[in-house]
Amino acid sequence: MQTEPLKTWVKNMGTGKGTDFLQKKELRAEILSRRDALPEESRKRYSERIRETLTGSRIFELASQVLAFVSFGSEVDTLPVMEDAWERGKEVYCPRVEGDTLCFYRVFSMRDLEPGYRGILEPAAGLKPYVRDGMAPVLLLMPGTVFDRARNRIGYGKGFYDRFLDGCTRCKEADRFITVGLAYSVQIAEEVPYETHDYKPDYVITETEVLDNGKGEREWI
Repeated sequence: MQTEPLKTWVKNMGTGKGTDFLQKKELRAEILSRRDALPEESRKRYSERIRETLTGSRIFELASQVLAFVSFGSEVDTLPVMEDAWERGKEVYCPRVEGDTLCFYRVFSMRDLEPGYRGILEPAAGLKPYVRDGMAPVLLLMPGTVFDRARNRIGYGKGFYDRFLDGCTRCKEADRFITVGLAYSVQIAEEVPYETHDYKPDYVITETEVLDNGKGEREWI
């Protein structure tokens, strides 16, 4: 299922946080509506293409640790990615919301997950928290409602991943992460509003393409 390209949205040009907030809210609602409208069979087919691209990449091969969001609703299905990681002997960590903080815990199977924040599956209590494993690169999968072609991202409005990565930056660990956004092509806009403190993934994978830095540099994908 293909849709017409989304209209261009003006980036942050000093119009004020209130204007940016309204632009993000309107764009988020529009794209979520488009994503929700995708037939289930199309979402399954597109998710499989995205999985194939990701699990065939260099970063997936080299990473010993994978930090993966647990898909919810009409998001790209991440369970097959997690299953591939388990089969290859990788450590898989999933997020749990604790207050306004996102914490990752190791999961060994879907049995380690239980409904948590907003009904999303999260690691159960008592599991091992994420800690760095040597100097190997770490793959961090990022959800999102909208991405643009420069990989700017609009999440769900709570800033969980921005705060998580900001904390990693202060601890000088962020440079170990290769961040990858997963999305359907209907979630890609030409431009979205963004702020200087927003983190954008190194790559965005859809069922039709991989978005990088625009220079064709594909060190990891």
